[in-house]
Amino acid sequence: MGCRVTGVDFSLEAVNLLARELPEHRFLCQDISKLNVPNESFDIANSVTVLQHMPEELQREAIKHTAGALKKGGYLVLLENTVDFESPIVFPHRPKEWISMAEASGLTLCGSWGSNYEVLFRVAIPRLKRLLAGSKPKGANVGPAGASTERQGSSRRLVAAIRTLMAMGSLPLEWFFSKVPMFEPTHQVMVFRK
Repeated sequence: MGCRVTGVDFSLEAVNLLARELPEHRFLCQDISKLNVPNESFDIANSVTVLQHMPEELQREAIKHTAGALKKGGYLVLLENTVDFESPIVFPHRPKEWISMAEASGLTLCGSWGSNYEVLFRVAIPRLKRLLAGSKPKGANVGPAGASTERQGSSRRLVAAIRTLMAMGSLPLEWFFSKVPMFEPTHQVMVFRK
């Protein structure tokens, strides 16, 4: 859409893959909590469920460095977890806490709303896994030993297609739950301005 994008990821493999797929953009392999880019470089910074996977002190550092990388009048858009899923790799905060972290870095909240982000992944997949796990005989192998590379590739493509369909199916559900709140949102969208 005419934007020049700079992506940042901790994984060199992810950075290299994206650089090959999107050569017109720039990708950096860095720890976002130690972001090393020139100050006031970007109009917009966007973080979708990234900070929630970092311990709180690193979350604060990542927000501080990202705020420094924004131009005056630039925006930071966050979509982060606000509910604990009892996961050892998710460090959620209530919306007020996320907002407080960003404001401590000199950003001003412009808007905020709840989101049930990727609801099909978080609700349907765990239930499906439990159902399938219950249907296997004890001691059964997860996959056949010595499965051919072609079959494994087909399986991966099928899983990717199902995940894509579930992501697309989540969008109308996310919209529905934002209009008809049946339960507390699991994530918060927050837009800040420098």
